[in-house]
Parts: sequence; C-alpha cells; structure tokens
Amino acid sequence: MSVNPDCDGEAKTVKPPRKKNPEQRKLNKKSTVSQKQLDKQFNEHKKQILENLSQSACDLSPKGSVDRKCLDIMHTLNENENYVTTSSCSGRIALFHSISEDTPCTSSDNGDGQSVTSLKKMKRGAEKAMGWVYVKHGLLSPAELLAIVHTFCGAPLTEEEKKLDVEYSSRWETDDVPPSNTHVKTEDTLVYRKGFEGEVGGPLYDSLQSGASDFQLPTVGTVSLKMEPYVMHVECRTMENAKIILTAAVTDGGYRNSGVIPPGKKIMCGIRCTTGLGMEVPLVLSGHNYVHGNRQYMWELLHTANCKMFDNEKRTLKLQNSLESRLKSV
Repeated sequence: MSVNPDCDGEAKTVKPPRKKNPEQRKLNKKSTVSQKQLDKQFNEHKKQILENLSQSACDLSPKGSVDRKCLDIMHTLNENENYVTTSSCSGRIALFHSISEDTPCTSSDNGDGQSVTSLKKMKRGAEKAMGWVYVKHGLLSPAELLAIVHTFCGAPLTEEEKKLDVEYSSRWETDDVPPSNTHVKTEDTLVYRKGFEGEVGGPLYDSLQSGASDFQLPTVGTVSLKMEPYVMHVECRTMENAKIILTAAVTDGGYRNSGVIPPGKKIMCGIRCTTGLGMEVPLVLSGHNYVHGNRQYMWELLHTANCKMFDNEKRTLKLQNSLESRLKSV
C-alpha cells in the first residue's frame, strides 16, 4: 500500500497496477496469431476459388456450370473481402431416375435366359441410371408441362382429358401479367416473368428439342418428380461475418434451415430452406408407371411443383435484397 502525500486531509489508498496474468497474455497472443493464420488461409482459398470460377474449372455439378440465377448473390458476396461462395443451386424441378441396389435386372444369359442379378446402387448418369430425365432451374412453361404430362400419361384421348390439359396449362401462361387462376399476386409479376428463365436439360428435353417423340420411360428403377429449393454455401472470414449473412438468410429471407458449421480451419455458412419448399414424389416404381391412368393427379403434382418454385424465386429475391442492404451497412 502507498499513500499520496499531496492530498489534504485523510490519506487515500492508491492501488498498485494490476499485473496481467501470464497465461492470459499467452492466450491472447495465440489467438492473434491464429486469426492471422485463418486470414491468410481464407485469402488464399478465396483467390483460388475466384480464379477457378472465372475459368469454370471448379464446378463439379452434373450440369458443369454455375446457375445463372445464383450469379447476383454470388457477386454480392464475392465482392466483399470477408466472403466467398463455395457451392450453390438456384433451385430446380426435376424428373430423376435412380436405381437402388435392391433393384433386379436381367444379366448375361447363363443358359436359361432368365439369370437375374442385383444392381449396385448407381450414381446419376451411370450405366442404366439416367439421373436427370428432365430438369429445369425455373418454372415449367405450359409447353413444358404438356410435354411432361404427355410423356407419362399419353396424348389426350377424350374431351375431358383435353379440357384438363387446357385448364392446367393455362394456369402458367408466360404473358406479362400472371393468369388470374394462380396464387401469384400483382406485386410479384416481375418475379413471375423471370421465373420461367433458367437452364433446361436431360434426355427428355433433348428428345423434345429434336422433334422426336420416341422417348421411352425407364423400365427399371424409380422416376421421381422433385422440387429442390435454393441452397448456397459461403466461406466466411470470421464468426462475426458469418452471423451477418445468417441473419439475412434466416430472419429476412426465411431460410430456416440455415446454419454455421463450428469454426475449424474454415467457417462455413449454409443457406437453405427445405420446409414447405422441398418435394419428392415417385411416379415410376420398379419400372411401372403409376400415373399413366391418373392424368389429373399428374397435373396437380406439376402445379404444386411450380407453385413451390415460384415461392423459391420470391425467397431468393428477398435474400438478395437483404444481403445487399446488410453488407452495405457494415
């Protein structure tokens, strides 16, 4: 204890300076060094990713390129020094063919002509598994809807079937103003018009483009109608940076299934929402087409998939606007 002699009256106690804990100093120094290492690793990884993106050298998706509808959000994030996008999908409606490991198929003849073997689980596009029979990263147009219905249910033979085709396809006319019999609001007209844009592919699409009508549905395995919503993964410099885009995704965009992977060498934020948007319905099972005699059911499924895709498009726009606003303010 020391006494201040210059003070009048009662002497005041002056506390000695507090000594820093050596262990705490060591931890602080280690933390600083660790962050510098993370910064260096992040900068190197971001540089590599952006170089590969510019050359389309790092896209390992079956499509082999970035979805056009992801580019605006990718640009917003990649222009910021604290983020880099690592994977994305704008959302897609797909007819997907798969073969499980339990699916039997005829193998080479061993003498009786009836030899059966069990197929190993196949990846998309491998051998007999076709993968994407038809896929579009956007809303299905009336022509596309009709082509899919005719593939699974055949051309309309009765007046009732013809009316069904007209009624359901007219719900998604690609005019500037959405049809009145959809759930599209007037303020969402721009989203609706842009919703029909998007890459299209698959053997059924190729067959339709060539004018051929000889496409045959697979006689083995499962063909499912899928609606897969928007998803993106973003590498972040720090946890604080990750929290900013997580708030934009969950609070503003409605991507309730988003989250941050606990930090290790990389801090990854996954932006996704499967609640209410995802959809998977088998149409062909073990080679049997179960919707062939259920035309209206097929139309209802496709209409539901389009409605979900439209909601996906609206949610993506909300995310884009939120990210632009939040990243400008930091």
